Amino acid sequence: MGAQFHGEWTWTMFDDAHFHSSRGTSFIGAQFHGKWTFFDRAQFHGERTSFGRAKFHGKQTSFEDAQFHSKWASFEDAQFHGEWASFKAAQFHGEWASFEDAQFHSKRASFKAAQFHGEWASFKAAQFHGEWASFKAAQFHAKRTSFQNPLAWSHVYFDWDPRPPYAPITEKPDSVLPEAWPPTVQDT
Repeated sequence: MGAQFHGEWTWTMFDDAHFHSSRGTSFIGAQFHGKWTFFDRAQFHGERTSFGRAKFHGKQTSFEDAQFHSKWASFEDAQFHGEWASFKAAQFHGEWASFEDAQFHSKRASFKAAQFHGEWASFKAAQFHGEWASFKAAQFHAKRTSFQNPLAWSHVYFDWDPRPPYAPITEKPDSVLPEAWPPTVQDT
């Protein structure tokens, strides 16, 4: 089990933090129980950055404007609870960004204006359970971005999704999978 951050009024703040290590930064299995957890404008460097199996239980979790320069940035099996999980304007510059098997139980999840670069970004088998999850103005520059086989897909919005009575803002990039949109929820 990873580090645990507790407290009824706890603000776990890593705003503007710079994480530098040749091997990387690990919050694997960390549990954040305070009301607010912020990594806004944080920068991550090194071989890998991992929040794998981390659990965010607070009211708000934010990685707004965070920059991930690690070759590998992982939120695999991470769980987001509470009212808000935000990756607004976050930038993933490494070879691989993974949210595989991540669970978004928060009421709202935002990847508004997030940027995905590198070889691969994956949300394979992710779960979106909240009132809405937005990828408005997100940029998918990675060679491949996968949203294949989600385990839950509730009110997930992209610029290419039509929202009545409006038409889509843009077309889905060819690099975003699956080709047939929206993804089909995988039976468990």
